[in-house]
Amino acid sequence: MTQAGSAPPGTADLGRARAFIAAIGASLVLLNLLALAAHGRWDADLGFVAVVLVQGGLYWLAVRLLPRAPSNAAILAIIVAVAAALRLSLLFEPPLHSSDIYRYVWDGRVQAAGISPYRYVPADPALAALRDDAIFPNINRADYAVTIYPPAAQAAFRLFTRLAETLWAMKLGWLALEAAAMLVLVRLLVRAGQPASNLLLYAWHPLPVWEIAADGHVDAGMAAMLVFALAAWAARYRFLAGGLLALSVLFKPTTLVAIPAFWRRWDWRVPAAFALIVVVAYLPYAELDAGAFGFLPGYVGEEGIGSGQGFLLLRLIALLDLPLPQAAPFTYIAAAAVMLTGLALAFVADERRDTVTAARQAQMMLLTFLVLLSPNYPWYFLALVPLGCLSPWMPARLTTISCVVLYAAPPRDAELQAVLVQSILYGIVIMTLAFDLYTHRGRAADRSLRLKPSAWS
Repeated sequence: MTQAGSAPPGTADLGRARAFIAAIGASLVLLNLLALAAHGRWDADLGFVAVVLVQGGLYWLAVRLLPRAPSNAAILAIIVAVAAALRLSLLFEPPLHSSDIYRYVWDGRVQAAGISPYRYVPADPALAALRDDAIFPNINRADYAVTIYPPAAQAAFRLFTRLAETLWAMKLGWLALEAAAMLVLVRLLVRAGQPASNLLLYAWHPLPVWEIAADGHVDAGMAAMLVFALAAWAARYRFLAGGLLALSVLFKPTTLVAIPAFWRRWDWRVPAAFALIVVVAYLPYAELDAGAFGFLPGYVGEEGIGSGQGFLLLRLIALLDLPLPQAAPFTYIAAAAVMLTGLALAFVADERRDTVTAARQAQMMLLTFLVLLSPNYPWYFLALVPLGCLSPWMPARLTTISCVVLYAAPPRDAELQAVLVQSILYGIVIMTLAFDLYTHRGRAADRSLRLKPSAWS
């Protein structure tokens, strides 16, 4: 018999776990400041990478401790407070590893002047009256590239810059979208029977903190629309889900490969809504013909997609002086397309329609695509993080934590070091995927043996 007022068994352990999680959160915020101090260069930023990897380790520890803490208002308040502190500490800092945000502000300014951002490069004399000393000098490819960003991103640029044509206003717009996505994530978690405190899996992850709050990347809009599409899918609003998926792609095309996770065989609503929204979004730019796609074709060329130099496997073969047929890039792209198509067909044929399944399948499509593409930029992996909040998957979590090593990869003029860094990252990812597949098959075989009738029965 326990004394009146004494704590039930386990309460002290739950409180201790919550205290540890709070301490980890405070440490993550302090490490933000240390990472800013360690930042030295936009490329090969070794000190910054080291600090953010420590953040990733602490984040992993917090995720492991989370099930031991009570899922209540107190732990959710800690999670939200730390998430806000992580982001606000970077809001007024200049971008660390990308100048893309300057183009966003410029595009918003150009649109406010009644000019299509797809018509002129920033250095064109027609836009001379819009130049200033804060934004224009920092725009990348200003003298030869019109904007690359699709219509939904352009709408956001124009909206956010009406507050102010500054970096902080652009970041604040992305953070507002991210906050809305986090609210939706909490609702989705509860609907899926998971604790609301699992929001920590997204809110404390270092990747969105640095890519949205620090560098202000457009990927924030892409990821938010993907979360909203998941919410529409959970509510069985198939047309709305397809339209929101289209908006995600119209922020950045990366999530195009996630469509099969939301599309079930013989259900035409998602693809029909997707196609409709894309067409409507591009109608205002119809007079520009192919120019409405902006610098996208040029960017594909710069990144070595056509030549094959953008793919890690082909770059490794070239560096090792091994024979590489002229058709190697085409063969690689064709093989990648076959792999992605096979995975997509398997998901479309899947009869399951729950949100967790959609989140897992979208992760698998995205991670497979990204491994095959082998980008040299960490922000490409951002869309995986909110999906992993709903359906934790070890390969995706490991990838999103470790992809910051790409900040240690210098530009292409230091090819060997860049390939070495990429090889380490994607080698780890591929081994993790292989291990996950092996253990998944092992679990499936065990279930099959348990269900198989005994010969002695």
